[in-house]
Amino acid sequence: MWRMHIWKFMHISRPFQILTGNENDMNTVDDVTDPYVPSIMIVDDNPANLDVLSVALKESGYRVRSAPSGKLALQSAFNDPSDLILLDIMMPEMDGYEICRRLKENEATKHIPVIFVTALDKDYDEETGLSMGAVDYITKPIRIPIVLARVNAHVQLKLYRDLLERRVRERTNDLERVNEALKEKGENLERTEERLSYQLQFLHEIINAIKAPIFSKDSEGLYAGCNAAFEEYMGLTISEILGKTVFDLWPAERAEVYRRKDQYLLENGGEQVYESRVRYADGSERDVSYHKSLFQGEDGDIGGIVGVMFDITDRKRAELAVRESERFAISTVNALDASIAILDETGDILSVNSSWRRFAAENAWEPLDLFEGVNYLAVCDAARGEDVRESAEFAAGIRRVIRGEAESYELEYPCHSPEKRRWFIGRVTRFFGEGPVRVVVSHTDITEIKLAEERILASLHEKEVLLKEIHHRVKNNMQVVSSLLGLQSAAITEGADIRGAFNDMQNRIKSMAIVHENLYHSEDFSRVDFREYIRSLVMNISHSFGIDGERIRVSIDVEDVALDMNAAVPCGLLLNELITNALKHAFPGGRKGELMISMHRIDGGAYRLAVKDDGPGLPDGLDSIAQSSLGLRLAKLLANQIGGELTVGSGPGAEFAVTFDPDRHDDDE
Repeated sequence: MWRMHIWKFMHISRPFQILTGNENDMNTVDDVTDPYVPSIMIVDDNPANLDVLSVALKESGYRVRSAPSGKLALQSAFNDPSDLILLDIMMPEMDGYEICRRLKENEATKHIPVIFVTALDKDYDEETGLSMGAVDYITKPIRIPIVLARVNAHVQLKLYRDLLERRVRERTNDLERVNEALKEKGENLERTEERLSYQLQFLHEIINAIKAPIFSKDSEGLYAGCNAAFEEYMGLTISEILGKTVFDLWPAERAEVYRRKDQYLLENGGEQVYESRVRYADGSERDVSYHKSLFQGEDGDIGGIVGVMFDITDRKRAELAVRESERFAISTVNALDASIAILDETGDILSVNSSWRRFAAENAWEPLDLFEGVNYLAVCDAARGEDVRESAEFAAGIRRVIRGEAESYELEYPCHSPEKRRWFIGRVTRFFGEGPVRVVVSHTDITEIKLAEERILASLHEKEVLLKEIHHRVKNNMQVVSSLLGLQSAAITEGADIRGAFNDMQNRIKSMAIVHENLYHSEDFSRVDFREYIRSLVMNISHSFGIDGERIRVSIDVEDVALDMNAAVPCGLLLNELITNALKHAFPGGRKGELMISMHRIDGGAYRLAVKDDGPGLPDGLDSIAQSSLGLRLAKLLANQIGGELTVGSGPGAEFAVTFDPDRHDDDE
């Protein structure tokens, strides 16, 4: 008879088979009806909690209703009972205990499983909730995986119970129809018994197909039945279990725990849920969740207890992993020097790290000014005085990140006091995931970096002043030498070659002095604007030779190019030699003409510097001239110094050119 009793209160999981006539006439529920979607009602006066739980449950496939007050919750439950109720205890007007009491007093709602969700975590609070008829107790803060696991377990248990009760009613109706038919038609009683036996066998197969261990005890505490999974758990056959008490099967200490819990359930009714770690007969240890309830006997009184053991080992491991992950994350964040806060989509602070709290204490903030529960955006908006501009910019950046308009935001700002100068960099980063919007706000002290930058800038400024002074003094010294050479040249009354040599030397020194002159006026002390340098050099040489602009026209076609000192000085000397050579030899006897100077970038990043005239061209025997001419020998040496080669072309006029790569020259240096 225990199997008949067990099916009066068992919860059965779908799909299952419905007996419609004979052994071959069977269908699953999914074949004949639309899939049933369980309904969950959430009762909480906190809209945020309602939203979080509603989203999670809907995504898990449940129909969800929410009620922000006890009055609305009762009206909804009485009009359309749900399959399970998540009930917050701490609510105004009517708390969760009173709501639960009224639900259990009503025939239509007394069988609805109620799970309390609350921040109260004392044993007394849990015992009070369970004594009011609740089936479970979840403490805040809410962990969605735990809530879903508990809800799934209780909904499954209720659906099993509802389905079994419906099947029992259907079978009862069948029996009534059979009895009526027997009365009316005198059907054979043996046939009816065979039909009932088949149905019982069918139910027996269903219960044995369930993987969770299931057991039942009578009101005296004797085991009245179990399924195959329970036999496997115990390592005993059903015949070795039936009629035994917990003291016959378990060690005394554990047996006493089971006895007290069974006695409490028999005396108080409702449903009982608790967790335990058990050892299976095969030696494996598993975490299980016991779900127990009462069933009625044939006389209408309490017939005993039925229980289901759900294996929650994986869930417990997941919970442990979540807790360890949370501890690791918290420890990591607390170890950072940056002050960090986590905000929700409204700007409320959810948590802060140790550095944030220390900064608050050091700056004499009120304990709750910028801690959990405070709206950080409101604090930024309320800023006054010197901080108002930065606070407004930072708040605007946070809002852009929250809205998804930017993945991150960054703002550098000063935070000075009369005693100390400080700088910070504020960063905002958004978490991207399936959950609610979360934003990380961090403030990092960059005072040391800023002070180091100031010291570097001050040092650079001192070096710039020093370099300017050096270039100025070098230029002045070269001008002094050039002037002395000019005076010495003027004192020479005989020997034109000697006077010419002095003039050439004077021009060479001036060509180097012009480099330092340009650097003195330049913002970049490492490079010379060579186009401007060429103009200055041509002007200086023309003045030295007394060139008449109407007789010899000088054209300059030079790109914007900047050379470093290592290339500018030899390149300037080379150009001085080529221009001087052209002015000496290309326009004899007062001949008019044009001198063309060009410099352009060619393939590969190199430059081609050329000096061309439209004079009579080069005479025969150029090699012997080049060997005897100091200027041309010097030009070749200078071309080699900058990594180039001097080339000469003639007819009409003469062209001297050198191709070099200033970047490669830098590398060689």
